[in-house]
Amino acid sequence: MTDVLPSPGTSEKKRFPGFGLWGRAAGPKEMKKRSSLMPSIHLRLTKPVPPNWHRLEVSKVATRGRVLSKRVQFLSRSKLFQGAIFCWGLFAGYHLVLNVLSPYMPELAELPQIRVSLNLDHRPPDFILNMAQTDASNYFDVGGGLKGDAGLAWMANYRPRPEGLSVANLSDLVVAMRKDLPRFGKVAQPWEHVLALPFGPTVSSAGNAVSKYGDQLPHGILILLKDSDVVPFVGHAEGQWSVLLFKDKACRVFVGPVPAGCDDRTKSGTVPADVRPVLSMIDPKG
Repeated sequence: MTDVLPSPGTSEKKRFPGFGLWGRAAGPKEMKKRSSLMPSIHLRLTKPVPPNWHRLEVSKVATRGRVLSKRVQFLSRSKLFQGAIFCWGLFAGYHLVLNVLSPYMPELAELPQIRVSLNLDHRPPDFILNMAQTDASNYFDVGGGLKGDAGLAWMANYRPRPEGLSVANLSDLVVAMRKDLPRFGKVAQPWEHVLALPFGPTVSSAGNAVSKYGDQLPHGILILLKDSDVVPFVGHAEGQWSVLLFKDKACRVFVGPVPAGCDDRTKSGTVPADVRPVLSMIDPKG
């Protein structure tokens, strides 16, 4: 019987041949040699991931698309699923055949069926047709819900901002113009009530109204014409363009909000022909 303990004549190296290197306990040199092998093993285990890893077959195993496609393949081989598809095909085919043949075979019209309308419209949807159509008169969006043609395109560079005048400011302007215009005429220097308005409208000729004072549109610009007694007003009010015409005590508004005391001549979303000559005269491009 082999004794468990080593015999006195047996060395420990022979008794435990698998321990250490070469059948003996590892010494300092061998431990150092072992540790020198670890960096190379570590480098091999941490090999850089290839840049096309997402295209590799192994990376596609658990993607959502592959899982769903495998489910469809599994269901397509199911007898229950195939039977449901077959029954649905019979049901749809039965009613489709009756709808197509009933006008030519009146006896089929008495069979139970679900009427299907086959009056198909060959035209594309309206939103596709509208995308292919353009209206030259409303092509340019000049801001504040106002659209116009190429003659009003310059107004798009001076879009109204929320910090413009209010309807109350326009009403105060109407009252001041009714007091000063009949008394002083177009000589703006002695205007008392207009020049005293807190928002300070600018008085200018047609040529300089926008080209020189375009930044004053939020405060309003009164335009003095050489050959007309009409005094136009152009500005921004309530986030919209505002165009008013004054003559003596009369006031008419053609674009924008309607202040108290003015005749409403506005047309929704368009510029009336009455004020187009004025807008052409103040065009900064000349």
